[in-house]
Amino acid sequence: MPIVMTCESCGKQFRARDESAGKRVKCPYCATPMEVPLSGGGGAGNVPTGGGLASGTPLPSGAEAGSPWAGLPSSRESVSETTPSSSVKPGDWGGAVAPAPPGPVAGGGPVGGGAFASAPGVPSRASISRESGTAPLRAGSGLTASDFADPPRAGIAPPPPPAAAPVRSQKHRPGYGRWRKTQAGLTAVLVGLFWLTIPGLVELGKQAYVRAGNALPEGTGWITIPGYINDPVPGAIEMSKQKQLDILLYGLPVLLGCLFLGFGRLTCGAVPGEVGARGMFALSGLFALLGGSALLAAGGAYVLFLEQEARLLLTAALLLGGLAEVWSLIAVSTVSAHLGQGRAARAAGLLVLIAGLWIAWVLFGQSYYAQTWRPQLAARPDLPLWEASAFALAYVLTVAVYWRAVSAARRAVRQQVASLEA
Repeated sequence: MPIVMTCESCGKQFRARDESAGKRVKCPYCATPMEVPLSGGGGAGNVPTGGGLASGTPLPSGAEAGSPWAGLPSSRESVSETTPSSSVKPGDWGGAVAPAPPGPVAGGGPVGGGAFASAPGVPSRASISRESGTAPLRAGSGLTASDFADPPRAGIAPPPPPAAAPVRSQKHRPGYGRWRKTQAGLTAVLVGLFWLTIPGLVELGKQAYVRAGNALPEGTGWITIPGYINDPVPGAIEMSKQKQLDILLYGLPVLLGCLFLGFGRLTCGAVPGEVGARGMFALSGLFALLGGSALLAAGGAYVLFLEQEARLLLTAALLLGGLAEVWSLIAVSTVSAHLGQGRAARAAGLLVLIAGLWIAWVLFGQSYYAQTWRPQLAARPDLPLWEASAFALAYVLTVAVYWRAVSAARRAVRQQVASLEA
């Protein structure tokens, strides 16, 4: 059975659902919250501190509390689901319509009649529609996004739409990355050749410096390490200024050159597998690093006056370096032939010829010159300068031919990279 209640604020009667017993509801006339008693009755309950809210329904005209209300629909059908903005009026149930409060309210007009007509300051739907510029809402229709949109403002441009994220397309064709790494590796090889050119010119620079009337630095070296170098204690190494100068002019360029050569050739090992030079580049880089290490160790043994160890290390450096250069030339020629560049192959063939001449000089020519020609030319004061010039010329020529072979291969690889970018 519905529960009949009397509002303690406005004195009007209304009925609430039986399932709302013990909860708080609002008066449909004045919106005063009040407690629904546990059993039907006309009294108003106190407002508790908690509980849910239920909507009430006003009594029909002439009904008394506790009457059976014969012929009326059931409580579930008759209970109104109205909200403060609904169009149900107290007169629909036989009650008196409360007068509207004096004066206009916010929204541009007085509050119209309805269930919340006695609540001051509540704008009507018509006033809301006039403010927002939208069509008035119909009963039973839902709110849309335009009902809450801000009205258009004059002189203010709408914000631009967010820019679409650029779509990254496949720009390069397969193999581009490997050829790009090969190009970078050949560039590193060229840098290594530049550093290795310096040691071949050191002796010529010294002789030219002396020929100009200057004297090379003499005496104890500039660098002194207590207990190890140039320290007057037993076991310390005595190094002159010329020896320290040789370490700087020979050791540093050789170290940098071998590092660039080794790691550059290892990087060239990323060449595509169909070329057939990946393994040769890798072995060439590995042996170049090992040969450079042996060469630096030979220089250290020379500084420490370990002549026998220095000769063994120098032999190991020449063997490892020779193998590294053979594999490097074969790999460079293979890459050039694969890309249709014959200039690198021709330069590689010329370099092989020069390398053969160097080997012949080391094995036979140097001893023959020292025994036959040098005693006859020893009386000339400028003989050391001419010897240094001949050595520097042959050395630079060898590096230049090597440079040409690598540059031709790098140019072909660069063209390949450019073709794969389109």
